[in-house]
Amino acid sequence: MDATATALLVTVVGAAMTTVTALLTQSRIDRSRREERREAGRRQLEERCLQERQELLGARRSEYAALNTSARQYLTALSDHAHALGRGAGAETGVGASADLEETRAAYRDCYSQLQLTLPEPLLESVRSTNRSLNAIYGVLMRINHGMARTGETVDDVKLHIAGLWSELGELRAGLRADLAD
Repeated sequence: MDATATALLVTVVGAAMTTVTALLTQSRIDRSRREERREAGRRQLEERCLQERQELLGARRSEYAALNTSARQYLTALSDHAHALGRGAGAETGVGASADLEETRAAYRDCYSQLQLTLPEPLLESVRSTNRSLNAIYGVLMRINHGMARTGETVDDVKLHIAGLWSELGELRAGLRADLAD
C-alpha cells in the first residue's frame, strides 16, 4: 500500500470513528433526556397523587367537622327542648324550641345522609348508632310534647339519656379523628 492509499484509509477510518462517536454520544444524550422526562413525569404524578390525597383528606375533615357540629347542635336542641318541657312549658312556649329543634334536626339529617355514602364501614356503624340514639331521644320528646308518652318515658329520663349521649358523641368524634390520622 502506498502512502496515498494509507492516508486515504486513515482519513476514512478517522471520519467513520468520528461519526460513530458522535452517534454514540447523541444516543446517550437522547437516552439521558428520556430518563429525565420519565423521572419528571413520575415526580409530577406523585405530586398530583399527594395533592389529591390532601384534597380528599381536607374534604373528609370538613364533612366530619360538619357532622360533629350538626350532631352537637341537634343534641343541644334536644336538651333545650327537654328543659322547656321540664319547666312545664306549654305548647305555646315549646313552639320556639320545637322550631329550633326541627331546624337543627334537618341540618344534622343532611350531614348524616351525605356521610352515609362515603364513610368506611366501622365509622358508619358508629355514626348509625349515634343517629339511632339521637332519634330515639327525639321520638320520646315528641311523644311527651304531644301527651302520648309511653310508660316510663319522662323528661327526667330523657335528660339522663342526653347526658349519656354527650359521651357517645365524644367517642364518635375520637373515631372520626382517628380515621383522619390514618
